[in-house]
Amino acid sequence: MTRQLALALLLRCTTDLTYDPPTWTNQLVTRQSRPGEGPSTRIDCHTCQGQGNVRRRGVPFLCETCAGRGWLIVDAYTRRMIGTAETGLVNRVKAIRCDACSGNGAHGNGQRCEHCRGGGWIEVPLSRLAAVHAPLSADAPELGAGDPVLACLERRERAGDFEQLGLALGALRLELPRSFRTVVRVYVEAVYEVEELSDYARLAHDIGLAYLLRLMPDEIRVPAWAARNERRRREQLRRKRREEAAA
Repeated sequence: MTRQLALALLLRCTTDLTYDPPTWTNQLVTRQSRPGEGPSTRIDCHTCQGQGNVRRRGVPFLCETCAGRGWLIVDAYTRRMIGTAETGLVNRVKAIRCDACSGNGAHGNGQRCEHCRGGGWIEVPLSRLAAVHAPLSADAPELGAGDPVLACLERRERAGDFEQLGLALGALRLELPRSFRTVVRVYVEAVYEVEELSDYARLAHDIGLAYLLRLMPDEIRVPAWAARNERRRREQLRRKRREEAAA
């Protein structure tokens, strides 16, 4: 696989969900499962060590994690906190990079970031993250909902060089905005195919890909399922064109 093809496949993957193919094992587990409460266990609170309160500068405060109970109800397998009728609902959170200081813990002038308290990471409720999902678009605000650059950065934990791609896309948007918009229109939004571009747009496309390739690693890691998904997409496109031509 050439680097240009790998880059194109990686760009296509920015809108894909986590790949979870159906298998005989997980289908069997689903059929055999029964709704209801799962096995759980009670452990001492890891924040207050079972005391029910924590000390800050020598002053005792009620532990926010266990609400002063000194213990938590956790899943017996994953050890994650779960809600019960006694403890109430558990607010699920996810740690993300602080958008105020870009995860550095301090601003460019050296001042400590108060948003993340210098840690570089903040905890956001999962319900809030689910609410801000938006279709990826070249017209999205920078580092806002629907921004393909931010989408690439958020997928850095998946099997692919999405973090490097996000940084390269950010640089492309600053240096060559026309090429950035053309690349996103073709590979992320899938509004146009490469062969449908005008001569001027094709030039902007080629310049944009060359710019990204210069910033990407020598070996671009792409999820194993990306090529299969691309073949399926191209086959659907060819079938659609044949039907339109026949009509």
